[in-house]
Amino acid sequence: HIIEQLNINKMRGASYPAVTDNDVFETYIPLPPLPDQRRIVARIEELMERVREAKRLRAEAQKDADLFMQSALAEVFSKLPPARIPLSEILSEKPRNGWSPRCDNAPHGIPVLKLGAVLGFRFNPSEIKRTSLPVNPKAHYWLTKGDILISRSNTLDLVGHAAVYPGEPYPCIYPDLLMRIRVKSSIANPQFVVYWLQGMEVRTYIRERAMGASSTMKKINQADVCSLPFPKIEIEEQRRIVAYLDQVQKQVTALKQAQQETGSELQRLEQAILNQAFKGEL
Repeated sequence: HIIEQLNINKMRGASYPAVTDNDVFETYIPLPPLPDQRRIVARIEELMERVREAKRLRAEAQKDADLFMQSALAEVFSKLPPARIPLSEILSEKPRNGWSPRCDNAPHGIPVLKLGAVLGFRFNPSEIKRTSLPVNPKAHYWLTKGDILISRSNTLDLVGHAAVYPGEPYPCIYPDLLMRIRVKSSIANPQFVVYWLQGMEVRTYIRERAMGASSTMKKINQADVCSLPFPKIEIEEQRRIVAYLDQVQKQVTALKQAQQETGSELQRLEQAILNQAFKGEL
């Protein structure tokens, strides 16, 4: 709180603005009698403990939201027949890694996805860079609506995350660290495939096959993806499951949004407590 009292005009330095020790020493602060200081500190600690408890409950709610989706996936997939086929049997072409051009982020450059675009099994269109390099309009690295993108290199918990490209931004290039698969639309629903990749059976399969000497970077290859087990069910059943899981996902998203807003409110509450304390209003 004292730092906020420093005059911003005293900050010096072009690349790293800062204040001097004297600026800090010359700053006036309220100094009530010692008994009042102790009372204020005790009151601040009491209120901050309540805030900390609220944050703990919020963190638990965040975990519950994540478990809610996993529980729904487990329930749905446990009811499927046990027959499995290799994922390659539903693909219309072989998996392809993308291209990672040098990006200058020019305003009118072509969008290039970042690895974060598929994390959490949700497509995030804001996770892009831009390139002004010459491109080949007939190259393999252009995305088409309905393409499935899979993270082929990441931490053990994140490798294999996937999402469906919804068609925007367009045109769009996918990078080398993502792998694209395209499914036969007559026998496979792209969103069902992504939900299936999110389930425990496939996540376990990927963890067992991900390779890499570094503990922070594991990789899967095209052969790993082609051999992933896939349930042998009709596309109508896939669509029915997608409709149900989409509704579950909407609920999870709403819960997480509410938790994010609560987190911001708790941060503002902490600052308000300090402001009131130093104004003598506690």
